[in-house]
Amino acid sequence: MSASQRLALSLVLVAGAATSIGCSSTSSCSLHEETVDVLDGWVNDERTMYSSVDPEKLPLVDGGRLPDGVPGPVPSFTHFPANRILRFHIGLVELPLEIHPYLSFSPYGDATVAPCAGNQCLIRKKTKDLIVLKNDTCSEFWVWLTASTSDTPFHPVSDAGADEEPADADSTGAAGASGASGAP
Repeated sequence: MSASQRLALSLVLVAGAATSIGCSSTSSCSLHEETVDVLDGWVNDERTMYSSVDPEKLPLVDGGRLPDGVPGPVPSFTHFPANRILRFHIGLVELPLEIHPYLSFSPYGDATVAPCAGNQCLIRKKTKDLIVLKNDTCSEFWVWLTASTSDTPFHPVSDAGADEEPADADSTGAAGASGASGAP
């Protein structure tokens, strides 16, 4: 390699290094990290289940109809752009065992709704009073969050709607529920 070729190669390398000065992150997002508190939400009477969207209006999320007597409009999801941290104040009676964030590309959830995956909704913290989510992508979403203190928040299922109690009172039932308190 001649001296002029080495000089040209050196200049190319210096120019490439100069263009990467100041790039200390691998993220290509231009938005700075931001934290937002979400104070609105619905908790059931036992304080064992939480939803950031009014539970009575959830049928609209998948294009369904509201029950009779429930006023509209479609529930609004929480804005979740790139690099945003959301602090959901949930107020449950104990640590949630089930946390389910759902995403939409629409603020009203009237489009496709899907569970979070990968780094779309990183759960940074969970307590009985607070769940912290971070959007660690460069995409803009709207989010709806549910949380439950029971891994099976539903009532036990009986055979064909029979009214009598199960023979074994300690049985977990077909749905795996284990009592009214939701404790395992």
